[in-house]
Amino acid sequence: MTNNEEKVHVRAYVKDDGTKVKEHYRGLPDGMSDVSTETDNYNTILYGKIEKSLPTRAENLSKESMYLDEMHTLLDAREHAENTAKKSKEYAAKFIDKVERAQLNGNLGEVRKSFEELQAVHQEQHIQHKELLMKLVYTNNQKEYSKLYKMYIAQRERLLDKDYNMNVIKWAIDNKNITMMKQHAKEYYNTYNEVYNYYKNITNPIRTVMHGHPNFQKTSIGLVMNFSGEDAHALWKIATEDISTSEQYINKNGRFVKSISDLPPNLQKIVRSKVQEQLHQNDTFGIMFHSNSSLSKSIENSFKFRKFLNENKKNILKSSIVANKSINTYPNWNSGLALGHIDIIDLRLDSDLNIRAHILDTYDFNENDPNPAVEWARNVQEHRLLKNYFTITEISIPFAKWIYLLDF
Repeated sequence: MTNNEEKVHVRAYVKDDGTKVKEHYRGLPDGMSDVSTETDNYNTILYGKIEKSLPTRAENLSKESMYLDEMHTLLDAREHAENTAKKSKEYAAKFIDKVERAQLNGNLGEVRKSFEELQAVHQEQHIQHKELLMKLVYTNNQKEYSKLYKMYIAQRERLLDKDYNMNVIKWAIDNKNITMMKQHAKEYYNTYNEVYNYYKNITNPIRTVMHGHPNFQKTSIGLVMNFSGEDAHALWKIATEDISTSEQYINKNGRFVKSISDLPPNLQKIVRSKVQEQLHQNDTFGIMFHSNSSLSKSIENSFKFRKFLNENKKNILKSSIVANKSINTYPNWNSGLALGHIDIIDLRLDSDLNIRAHILDTYDFNENDPNPAVEWARNVQEHRLLKNYFTITEISIPFAKWIYLLDF
C-alpha cells in the first residue's frame, strides 16, 4: 500500500473473471491521498446520541396501534430505500455501458456526463439515509426503533463502500483510467444485489407477527377498506358480518343470489367451475351487480378495463365475442381492493352497438400474495372469520361512450 494511513474497508466481491475476493482493507490508489473518506457528521456522532434522544413509549398507545405504526414506518422505510437503490442501480448500469463504449472509442465526454447523473442519484441515497435517521430519532416504539437501527447501520456500511467507489471513479475519470472506472462501477452496481434481500428479510416478520390475532387483523382491514371506496368496504362487510347488515347496499346495486342454481342457466356452469377451483366448494351464495351499480361503473372507468378494450378492439368491432379473459383491476383502489383479478366471461356488442359483458370473481384471498393487506386477509380467511362468495357484475357501455375509449 502506498498510503498506509488512508485505509478503507472493502467488502467481499467477485471479479469479472470469476475470482472471489475476500473482504479486506486497502489503501487509496496513488495520487488519491486528497480524496476524503470521511462521512457526514451525523454518522460520526451517531453512537451514544441516539439512545439519549429516544422518546419514552407513550402510555396510552395500545399494543395493536403501536404495531400498526411500526408496520407502516418499517414498510415505508423499506420501500423508500428499495426505490432509491433501484434508481441508483439503473444509473450505475448506464454508466458502465458508457465506460465500456469509451474503452472502444476513447471518448470520455459521455462518461463524464453519465457520472454526473450517477452522482446526483447517489446523493439521493445520503438524503434517504438522513431521513431514516430522523425516523429512528423520533420513533416512540422500542421494537420499531430496534429494526430501524439495524436498517440504519446496514445502510451506513453500504454507503461507506459506495462513497469509496464513487471517489475512486472520479479519480479514475480525471486520470483517464478506464480499467479502474469499470472495476469500481461494477462494485458499486453489485452492492445493490444485496439491498433488496436485506430489507425484505428485516421487514417481512412484521407482516406475520400479528397472525395470532386474526380478529384484530379483521378489524384493521375493515378500517382500510372503509377509506378505499364504497365497494371495497361493502364487499368486505358482506364477507365478515351478517348479510342483513349489507341489505341496503345489495338492493341498491343488485340482488342477493342464494345458490349457484338460482343463476341464469348460461352462467351456472362457469360460475360453479370457478367456485370449485377457487373455493373448493360445490356451492355458495353470491351477489349479482347490475350495470348501473357503483361496482360496475368502477370497473368500467378503471384504467385496466379500458386497456383491455383497446387490446381487443378488433374483435369488438367485428362483433366477435371476447370470452374467458382475465385482468387485474389494480391500481384502481375501489375495484382493485373489492375484486383484484377478475374474469371476463363474455364481452360483445348487442344489436344497438352497446358493449355488454359479465364479470366473474370469487371473494377470497390467495396464499403468498406480496400485498401485506392480502396476507392478513388470507389469515382471517384461514381462521374462518370471513365467508367466501362469488360476484357477477354486468357491464353495459353505450356506443356513444365506448367509441371514445378506443384508440384509433
